[in-house]
Parts: sequence; structure tokens; C-alpha cells
Amino acid sequence: HECAQQGLKEYKTSLAEFPWSRSCIINVLIQNSPPFVVVEEDPNPLPCGHDFCNSTRTRERVGHVCESDEECVSGRACSYYGFCHDIAQLEPNGAQFARKRRYAVPPSGYDVEVIQEAFARLKYNYTFTVVKELTVEAAEAPAPDQGPAMTLALTSQFEQMRYNADEEAITQSAYACSNSLWRRDGFVVVVREELEVLSNQMAMLQMLVSASFINFLALFFFFVLVLGHIFWFFERHVNGLFRLFYAEGVMDGLWFAVVTVTTVGYGDKVPITGMGRLVGAFWMLFGLICFGLFGGQVISQISEMQVANNIVDIDSVPGIRVGVLRSSFYNQLSTMYGFSPVVCDTMAECGDRVRRKEIKAMLVPHADTLRYFHDSGLAEEKCGNPLKIVGSPLLADNVKFGLHNAVCGCNTCDKPLAGSSVYAAVYLTEAVDSVLAEMAAERWVDGVDDKWLAPPTAEDCDGSTAFDIPLIIACVVTLAFYVALSYFVSHPLTKPHAEALNLRFKSAMRETAFKLGIKHRRRKYLAEQEQEEIEDEPQSAWREVFRHEKIAQYVSRLQSLCMGHNVDVKKLEAEVHQGRGTMSRVIRFFTTSGAVVLCLVCVVYTALIIVWGSEIRPEELGIPDNAEISHTLQPEL
Repeated sequence: HECAQQGLKEYKTSLAEFPWSRSCIINVLIQNSPPFVVVEEDPNPLPCGHDFCNSTRTRERVGHVCESDEECVSGRACSYYGFCHDIAQLEPNGAQFARKRRYAVPPSGYDVEVIQEAFARLKYNYTFTVVKELTVEAAEAPAPDQGPAMTLALTSQFEQMRYNADEEAITQSAYACSNSLWRRDGFVVVVREELEVLSNQMAMLQMLVSASFINFLALFFFFVLVLGHIFWFFERHVNGLFRLFYAEGVMDGLWFAVVTVTTVGYGDKVPITGMGRLVGAFWMLFGLICFGLFGGQVISQISEMQVANNIVDIDSVPGIRVGVLRSSFYNQLSTMYGFSPVVCDTMAECGDRVRRKEIKAMLVPHADTLRYFHDSGLAEEKCGNPLKIVGSPLLADNVKFGLHNAVCGCNTCDKPLAGSSVYAAVYLTEAVDSVLAEMAAERWVDGVDDKWLAPPTAEDCDGSTAFDIPLIIACVVTLAFYVALSYFVSHPLTKPHAEALNLRFKSAMRETAFKLGIKHRRRKYLAEQEQEEIEDEPQSAWREVFRHEKIAQYVSRLQSLCMGHNVDVKKLEAEVHQGRGTMSRVIRFFTTSGAVVLCLVCVVYTALIIVWGSEIRPEELGIPDNAEISHTLQPEL
């Protein structure tokens, strides 16, 4: 209140313009965080305790700094300009020199320039103090007659406002913060700059080793095995194309099942039984449905491999793996946007995972992203940043998530004393907000944004093409080789040389086969010199070799004949079985027909007897017409 009341007297204005006495120094704590806060240390600083620093002209030597009053001689103290002056001149009331530290290279950056312009418009007297690990907890409440009138923290990272040095959560409501100094604060989606192009051959290779294809292959083999047995079971006795012996017949059934389900249909084997045809029709329909579903799954998998190309904003990430910082409330973010979180401890870890294609994207604070690009050198790469930001910043209006660049002060904090309450924090942050609105309306911040945050121009190193150059070159070279080979073996001038080379090639291949044990040496494979050497050997030895060769030939022919006879015998056996079945059916038919005819004759005779039995005619029995017929039995005389 004293600083505000003194400001009213100094500037003769109203509280609506947020006056603040120039004698009330505002100490702004900053941390090196390019490009928002850039601090460069003096490479050759001299201690202010040097005699030169205590001279009356030290203000002209801006390269010399002092850190505390102890570095000055007796009767002098270190000013905020970093030079020793008379203590009387440095008292808060009516101080001739404001105790503002002067840096050899003044701090700069987007946030620094914005807050400098804001304080200049508000006519505030301030100083920047660099700390190594800045959090809003460092903005302690002012102690009476000690240090600056007010301490503010200029935050430029996500964690500075939410976690202390011990990684414990900070109560944000205990600190009053201004609105964002940067209109693009919030979270952003970061993906790879280069589109993920998947070639056809790579897609097929990945499909062959994918879990979905292996699972489909295992299920397909099981169905083929079952259907192969079914086909063989129905066709084995009546169809010679399916051999009766189990080991051979089942292989015939498996071959027919594979050919049918893949809709190839060689036609070398066909079922002839009703049940075999019925199962075959079902199997063909099953193949169409099965491979249709599998083809759709393959297309879906290829699309999933290229899902990174389709990420254009936050609406594109549901269901995919997205990297998030452990400190950024990742559970709530994943619930809000429906992605699968992959937790990273640092920005560098998330960025490396995106570049290695372990994850498709990362959802991270915008300010931390730009600092990561700057610190890692990605923004300065010759061919451009391999990562890019897509979509608009998210949660910029949400203080819990989106506020990163702001000035904050103790409102109801516990430092340095528990229960500290400082209304000046609300007063000053509202003053900054009012000036920020004016600066935004004047579009003043746009120039600072372009100066510090515009991406650097990179060379266009994109030499890629849609053509697969190595594959095309290999095809052209192979085609040219076979064209030249065809010309070489067909042209009259080169044909003899081609035949000679062919013979040499065959000879070399035979020698290799002999050495590997794939083939055994025979007389026809021997060269003329070797044949002469064999002829020079004793006649009995040559005859023994010849006899062994003949025996081997006879055995080979005998095996071929036996295999052919076995096939004929099996076919004959099948025909005999079929004829036996036909004869049995014919005999059953005639037997049944005879029995039916006999039964009909008996029925007819029985009916005639019943009908005509009571009408016996005497003349048919040779009885005279005048004979008397008695219906009673006469006793024998």
C-alpha cells in the first residue's frame, strides 16, 4: 500500500492506472530458458572489490559487476547496477541510484522484452535476478526493511509454476499470476516432419512378420488340415485321385483343400461324391470370405503403419500411442483426448521416441517444446527441424494446463513466513494484464514474436522421389543382362562360344556336386583322360565298375516299374471295389423285384380262390346235368 500511495504522489494519477513508486524496486527472478529468457554471462567478470570498482567513475565501467555489499569497501554498498556507491545514496527513500543490477550482456528473449515494455509503460522500477532453478516459490513475500519491495517470478516453463525443486506439487492458488505473456501458450501436438512413406515391398515384409499374419496362417493351416482329411474320407473308396493309403491320400486331400480355398483350382483333383462336392462348395465360399477379411486386415494394418501422416491436430490422436511428460498430468490429458499415453521423463526422451518412430506423436507444453528445439539444436539443422508442431495450441485458457509464460507473486504463500498475505501481487499482476491487453491491441507483441519465436529458414534438402530408384535400376540391369544373354546364345557367331561355356559351366557344377556329395561319379561324367585311365586299369576292375553301374540302372528302372505297377494295382483295386459294389446293387435289385412279383402272384391266386370257390360248376367236373347233388355226407354202405 505504501508503494501504491507513493506512486499516486509521484505520478499524480489514480489507482486505475496502477501507480507504483520508483523507490519500490521490483525484483524479477528469471532463469535462462531460450528463446523466452536468454541470459549470457560475462566471460571475464572482475570482482567489484577491486579498487577500480570503488572509484567515483565506476558507472562508466559497465563490464564490472558486484554480487553483494561485502565486495565493496567500507562505507559503500553494491547497487543494482552492480557498482559500489555511498550507502547514503542507496537508501530506499530518495535514493539517487536505484539498486538495479547491471549485466555485462543484458538479459533478452521474448518474455524479457515483453515484461520490459510492460514495466516501461507502467513506469515501474525493476531489476532482473538470474537463478539456476526457478519456481514460483522463489517469489517470496517481502520482509520489512529488507531487500526489494516486491519479488516476482517470470516463469517460462511448465514445471516452474507447478513443481518445486523437490518435485513436490505447488499450490497454484497461493500465487497471483498475470495472464499469459505469449498468446500461443498451452499444449501442442508434435510429430515428425517427414511423411512416413511405406513402400510396397516393405509393407509386404512387415505383413509377413506381423502377429496378425502369423495368427491367420496358423488358423488357416488348422482348417486346411481338417478339410483335407474330410475330402480324403469321402473320396478314398470311389475316387482314384485320392489314394486309399492314409499317408498318400491325406496329402491329396490337403493339396485339394489348399488349391480350392485359395480359388486357384488347378483341376488336377476333383471330388465325385455328393458329400465331397457339398463340402467343396462350402470350402470355396469359406475361402472367399476368409481371404476377403484378411485382405481388409492387411489394408488396415498398412494404414495403421502410416497413421502418423494423418495426424493434423488433436482430433487425430485418439487410440494411438502419444508421448507425454510425467509432470504434465498425463492421466487427465489421455482421458480428455482419448490417446494411449507413453510417459517420458524429459522432453528429449519424448522427442527421441518420436524421431525413432516408437511413438507417433507427443503432446507437450508449447513453451517447453520451443526450448527443446533450441537446446537440442533441432531448430538450427541444415535441412530443417525433423519435428513439427501441428494444429493449434490446446488448453491455453486453462490455468492448470495452459499458463506457462507469466509473472507471478506471493498472494497467500508460506514464504518466508507461514500465512504470508501480499495484496501487491494481485495489484501488480492486474497492472501487467492491463498493459498486455493494450500491447496486444496495438499488435506490438507480433513483432517480438517474429523476432524470437519465428522458425529459422532452412535449406530445402528434400531430394526424395516417388520412384524406387534402387529397385528400378536392379530391374533394368537384370533385363539388360538377360537380353544380352539371349542374343549371345542365339546369334550364329557367338552360339559356339555359348555352347562351350555351357559345357564348362555344367562340368563345374558337376564337380561341385561331387565334392559336396550330392552326386556320385559315373562313367558318363568322367572326362576323356579319366576314362583312358580307367581303361588302362585291369579288365576285371573295369568290369566291376561297369557291373555296378548296370545294377544301379536296373534297380532304378525296377523301382520306377514297381511304383507304376503299384499305381495300376491300386487303380484296379478301386475299379474292382466299384464293380463289386455295382454287382451287389444289381443282385439286390433283381432279388427284391422277384420277391415282389411272387408276392403279387400269390395274392392274385388267393383272391381268385376266395371269389370263385363257392361257385363250382358240375359240367367242369364231368358230372351229368341230371345228377342229384346232395349237400350231406352219406354213410358208406
